[in-house]
Amino acid sequence: MDCETFERIVLDRVFLELDELTMGAAQRHVAHCSRCRSIEVGLRATREVCRLPTTTPTEEFTEGVVAFERQIRSVLPLRQRANRAVSVLAAYAMRPQPTMAALLLLMIGASLFLVRARPTDRALVQITERGVPEMDPDQNDIRGTGIPNSLTKGLHDSSQTPNPLADEHSASPSMLVPPCGPTAAVACERNASTPLPSQAQTADTELEAARSVRKESGCAAAIGPFDAVRLRFPGSDAGLAATWDAADCYSKLRRNQEARPLLQALVTSPKYAKRARAQLNALSNR
Repeated sequence: MDCETFERIVLDRVFLELDELTMGAAQRHVAHCSRCRSIEVGLRATREVCRLPTTTPTEEFTEGVVAFERQIRSVLPLRQRANRAVSVLAAYAMRPQPTMAALLLLMIGASLFLVRARPTDRALVQITERGVPEMDPDQNDIRGTGIPNSLTKGLHDSSQTPNPLADEHSASPSMLVPPCGPTAAVACERNASTPLPSQAQTADTELEAARSVRKESGCAAAIGPFDAVRLRFPGSDAGLAATWDAADCYSKLRRNQEARPLLQALVTSPKYAKRARAQLNALSNR
């Protein structure tokens, strides 16, 4: 240790605030450096001169100070008293415990009023025997038509009780359902098998979910989801794809009796006719 380093730590050495290694190095430096030894001796003498004896105040002194403080406070004006009260409250508010308690109470109160769940906000869902969630039957649309039951019920009631004063041009085109007679049977069947855009998106989503089940758990677990899609969306692209996937799974599981009806239903489809015939021939040759 040199003299410059000793001058930086000499006060800590005098007040015994150094660690053992630094204290030993300073002691070795003082042993052979007379200049630093004189600096340390002077500081220690100054400390001894400036040291004041500690005394314990008496009870009379403490009571006198408290009484004097009360007397001074009683003669203060109202404005200064309010300022003192605000200062005391601010000192308590700056502590972490009251602040955290206030935040906790605020969060609890906000959760009671803002995050409270209401029973009417939840939609009613029914689970069918196939294990597929469905909405309320009153809100479901007729299978394959895309028209809600409530809408068709209202149209049926209005057809039974016609209003002679109603204007035929006042009806909305989207609310009119064309009758299905003998000459329009093919068109009606095509419209019934064509889902709305929202239904097509739902069908594609369920089809992808069934294929994910097949990819993760195999055909045995995916047959149920495939059957649910083809039965719920018959005639649609997703329904035909689910029918083909279900027939393929039945074939892989050697369940030919279940696979043949599905393949025969796909023979009339231009997209799957060739593959369905080939698969039927393969099943016949087994």
